[in-house]
Amino acid sequence: MKNMLRILIAVLGLILIYLFIQPALRGIVNVGNLTGLIVGSLMIIGAIIFPKLVQISEVHKGVKAVLMGICGLVAITLVLTIATTSCIFSGASREPDPSSVVIVLGCQVKGNQPSLMLGRRIAAAAEYLKEHPDAKCIVSGGKGGGEEISEAECMKRGLVDLGVDPERIYLEDKSTTTVENIKFSKKILEEIAPDAPVAIVTNEFHQYRAGKICDSFGITEHGSVCSETSWWLWPTFHVREMYAVIYEWCRSAF
Repeated sequence: MKNMLRILIAVLGLILIYLFIQPALRGIVNVGNLTGLIVGSLMIIGAIIFPKLVQISEVHKGVKAVLMGICGLVAITLVLTIATTSCIFSGASREPDPSSVVIVLGCQVKGNQPSLMLGRRIAAAAEYLKEHPDAKCIVSGGKGGGEEISEAECMKRGLVDLGVDPERIYLEDKSTTTVENIKFSKKILEEIAPDAPVAIVTNEFHQYRAGKICDSFGITEHGSVCSETSWWLWPTFHVREMYAVIYEWCRSAF
């Protein structure tokens, strides 16, 4: 039974390495896939050497204390994983009010073309705006390194190409973070529809934190319009978002 458990842990470790190395092979490296690769590697190493460590711990109390500490750390990590994941999924399930102003959050632009994730956000926003022909839209995102145009301008072009009337689109092209996306978009919101609820367009994993940031700026009526995340990106960005959610909890608390 113990050997089967070790094999299972090692196999799970290999699966994690496979999942989290996919973005790295395409040039995407962040705290999400680095975490996944480290955890997967530790699972494989642990499955191999754990019996030996248990034998050593029976002789050396220091090793036993270290093992207990590791078990405690794993337990805390599992609790945080469950808590943040539950919040992330709940954030993605908020239904927007039909009278909402759409706010599309920025993402990387490659030259003057949207990245894969930004393209998906543009598509999701266009679909929602076609279903709600009276809705106004704020596209939010400044110009970063390697970007020839602002993320907002890229999103506007994409929406217009998909048939959205440019008169419905308002640009916020100064922000560089999600906090600034919401903060600067609120100023436009107060000018065009101060009492309207908002529909946040972003990836599923991003919706909970975007909602918390909305709350912090007094935008309490908000729903989610989720863009699809590719399978090979989802684990990496989900784990990265877990860190961001914990940071947001700390920021809100202090």
